[in-house]
Parts: sequence; structure tokens; C-alpha cells
Amino acid sequence: MTDADLGAALPLPVPSTEMQDRLARRRSASAQSLAAPGPTRAEIERILLLGARTPDHGKLFPWRFVVLGPVSRAALAAALTPMAARQSDPGKAAKVLSKLTAPPLTILVLSAPVIGHKVPEWEQQL
Repeated sequence: MTDADLGAALPLPVPSTEMQDRLARRRSASAQSLAAPGPTRAEIERILLLGARTPDHGKLFPWRFVVLGPVSRAALAAALTPMAARQSDPGKAAKVLSKLTAPPLTILVLSAPVIGHKVPEWEQQL
């Protein structure tokens, strides 16, 4: 995927009954219910390409995607465990942290605003 792919003009939308039907049936799955094998590399690239199509006033791309596999997720969870233990409800914090390690893949979306740009930071984050 290149920056050119992210900035390319989209074709005009065509109403799709199939898409509307799919959206009407869509349900979120809990992180703990997501199981291996997870998406393929091609599917991940497609997810990221579509995710990058979010509205972007100023064409700044003020976000970054970080794809975490099993090893990096485990390392991140281990690094966050001491912080979870210091929370007012450590058990709940540990349960939330398990959402990071349960699925076969995690994609972090990070805000990366362009500081000092005419598009205000709050608008880039929105």
C-alpha cells in the first residue's frame, strides 16, 4: 500500500441493497471470541486500505496503524501488566488487558496529528 493508494479518488457511490442488508445484520464480536487463524496478509492490507478511507480534512492522514502479531501483543501485554495492577480494580484491568492477547491479531490505530497545521488538532482527531 502506498500514499497514492490512500489519496486516490473514489468512484461515485452506487446504492447497494446487498451492502445495506449486510450492515443491517452486522454485529460486533468480543475480542475473546476471535480465534485463529485470523486474517491473511492480503486481508490485513485490505482492512488497512479501507480503514484509511476515513474522512480526512486536509489530507493529512493523522493516524498510524500498528499491526501486532502474537509475539508483539504478548510483549505489550507484559509491559502493561504492572500498570493494570495499579488500577482501582486490578481484576477488571487485567480482563480488559486480556482483550489484547485473546485474538489472533490486533491492529492499533494511533492518533498522529500534524501539530501547527491550519486544521486544528481536535478536528484531526475527530
